Amino acid sequence: MRKPKSNQPSRRWLPNMVFAVLMLLVGSGVVLLLWRGPWWFDGKYLEGADYKSAAGHMISSFRASVTQLLLGLGGVVALWFTWRNYRLSRRGQVTDRFIKALERLGSSEMYVRYGGVLALEQIVQDAPDQATHATQVLVVFVRDRAPNCRRPDQEPSLERRPPLPYEPEADVQAALTALTRTASRRHVDRTAAPLDLSYRHLAGASLRGADVRDAILEGANLSGATLWYADLREAILKDADLSYARLNGALLYKGNLRCANLSNAALPEAVLIEASLIGADLRKAVLVDAIMVMAAVGGAKLRGARLSGANLIHADLYGADLMCADLRDANLMCADLRDANLKDANLAGAKIKDADLSRVRWLTVEQVVAARPGVTTKLPSEVASDPRVVERIKQVEGEK
Repeated sequence: MRKPKSNQPSRRWLPNMVFAVLMLLVGSGVVLLLWRGPWWFDGKYLEGADYKSAAGHMISSFRASVTQLLLGLGGVVALWFTWRNYRLSRRGQVTDRFIKALERLGSSEMYVRYGGVLALEQIVQDAPDQATHATQVLVVFVRDRAPNCRRPDQEPSLERRPPLPYEPEADVQAALTALTRTASRRHVDRTAAPLDLSYRHLAGASLRGADVRDAILEGANLSGATLWYADLREAILKDADLSYARLNGALLYKGNLRCANLSNAALPEAVLIEASLIGADLRKAVLVDAIMVMAAVGGAKLRGARLSGANLIHADLYGADLMCADLRDANLMCADLRDANLKDANLAGAKIKDADLSRVRWLTVEQVVAARPGVTTKLPSEVASDPRVVERIKQVEGEK
């Protein structure tokens, strides 16, 4: 049985045939306009006229004007074709550069991979529309080159693993810098190219002022990392290791830091508004002048943490361990401190008006007297009835 002949070739020639017919019609129209145009528009003035008369000059002027108009339109069309060819040529150049950068990233030599990262970053600067593709490639590169962190649901392996590095290799650090540069992230489609570096060992990474918004860093090891003034809004840092990390002035608005390890981390002046720190380890962390308004810190470990001057208005500190914490001049107005451990905590000058300390453990009269309670402060009955506390409340209320 014979196969029916394919009509693909005819379909391929169809656009060219249509274009040729259109050009033929346009050309015919131009000739006709130059020949009969004057009579169509000013025929009543041209009856019996010859080229030596004023009417003849009118015909010549009309044809000259039409010719100039057509030449102008032709120039516009030529410019459009030039622009189109330039775009196609530039796109081809960008594609070639992209392919060469990918080849470099797959090299076994460090300096070649490093050059590939820089080449991709340069491509993004020259062609911002490639930022999303470059991000996807660099995320895969970092995930492939950085060591894995063990997931909580994984059983410990009996195999002896090589010691993990204290800081990322040069090519990985370059990729992290390129991925989190604000100028590049501005052009990235964050839905199509999420910054997912979860469960990767990135200890000691340098990310000063980095744009890490919406990043997925769950279970990542960022111990000792430098994140000064980094933008971590709504980043997922659940179970991440940020011990000894430097987060001075970092923006962690609505960040998810549940069960994260922030022990000995530096977070002075960090913005943790509405951040979730439930169950986080903040022992000996520095949170001086941090803004933690409406932060969820329930059950967190804050032993020995420095919170002097911190803003904890409406913060949820239910069940938090604040033993030996420094809360001098902290603002704890409307905070929930029920079941929190305040043994040996320093509350000197702390504002605790409207705060709920009714079930605080190890709260002493001396701590309340050193603080700034109000009549609306909820205190344990044995503390609230103490004459020294009553006198201190009167004193604070009288200062209004």
